[in-house]
Amino acid sequence: MKHKLNFSKKVNNQFRNKILITGVSLFVILSVLLVSPFLNQKTMIGKSGDQKFILKNESLIKDILWQHFDEKKEKIKSIEILDQTIKGEFDNGGDVGGDYDVTFQATVNEDKNKVMTVDINFPNAQIGPFTFIRPNPYKKKMDMTISKEHFHITVEDKVAKTKMDSWWNFAPEVWAENFSLESFDENSASHQTVEEIYATHRQSILDYVAKINNVSSNDIVEEDVKDLRVTNSSSNQFELDVRYLDKTNLSKTIYLHFVLSKENLSDLYLPIQGKVDKETEMLPFVAQKDIDVAEKMKSMQEEVDFYRELKVKQVAELQQKNEAAEKEIFEKYKEKCQELVLKKMTSGEMSKYKEQIEPRFKNVAYQNIYNFSIYYEEYFISSNRSLDSVYEVRVKLNEENLHNTNLPIAVEVVTQYNNKNGKNIDIVLETTILE
Repeated sequence: MKHKLNFSKKVNNQFRNKILITGVSLFVILSVLLVSPFLNQKTMIGKSGDQKFILKNESLIKDILWQHFDEKKEKIKSIEILDQTIKGEFDNGGDVGGDYDVTFQATVNEDKNKVMTVDINFPNAQIGPFTFIRPNPYKKKMDMTISKEHFHITVEDKVAKTKMDSWWNFAPEVWAENFSLESFDENSASHQTVEEIYATHRQSILDYVAKINNVSSNDIVEEDVKDLRVTNSSSNQFELDVRYLDKTNLSKTIYLHFVLSKENLSDLYLPIQGKVDKETEMLPFVAQKDIDVAEKMKSMQEEVDFYRELKVKQVAELQQKNEAAEKEIFEKYKEKCQELVLKKMTSGEMSKYKEQIEPRFKNVAYQNIYNFSIYYEEYFISSNRSLDSVYEVRVKLNEENLHNTNLPIAVEVVTQYNNKNGKNIDIVLETTILE
């Protein structure tokens, strides 16, 4: 009998313990549920309006970032927005109004070396013209609608030695941009790939350029092969611009625009597309097989260097010749320009001062090979005193003037006056031809 009582007591104790444990568990769960909203609110204490806005929309923002880089979440397992980097900026837009931007950084996969820099633009924030005090878009209830079309995102792998080593290259758009940027480095593998593609297609390109310019393909040479670098227009398309010289007329430059696909980068012998500048139709250029690419690039560089130096020399000689022609024209027409200025100075009501004033040469200023200005200052003849009035004769030349300095020249006589705002205003007194 005593044994039965002890057993019953033991069962009752166990039952009470279970009730106690269950009660404590329920209390803890309810406490967490009740307190958690307040804990979340506490995390917002001390945050700026921009920080609160981003954290409030954190889920939507992360979804957009995943969609942009890794929709299936195969590479990016987690994204953490660094709230201390969140900041807002505004553009006052001058006299037309501006927009608002919120920028921040985020790390992925709990790795501080894998960083996104995000700029979210709000073009409809309705910031008024000439806004100089920073607005608060959250109090004024501006249009702060988040749209994936207005995300600008850059990424960085802080431990990558080169852009092509970046962890982010799993994303096609990032890979394409990094390949493009690295192609600007003459010592990079990307630049070498572009060189190899160009070298294998070069002969068919030269043949085409020669044909449309009615010269031999031996008369065409690149202006600079160190400029063989690409820009990415998409994740699968790259653009390459090359300038060519006509050896028979080195002052002439021919521009061609090429489009390379991602497949071209892995197969050198696939055709590439290209067109002459300002043309619309793209043409295929075929590759030349069984060539030594390295030797081809070396000989091409030597040829390019020779003609580039020759062009520089010719340009310098032409510049000296044109400058000499300008000075000859100046000396030839200086007095005629002075007579023209005197005529304008003493016209109309000023004719009564014809014997008392005269223009005197002040200086000449050469702007470029086709334009220069001669300045004359107005003087009282008797007192030899300047009247502080300056007349400018603007001389406008053409190619024929530089080849034959005896040809007539176009000129215009200009004077200035200060308006009520203190700004100098040009007044053209006459435009004519001097012979």
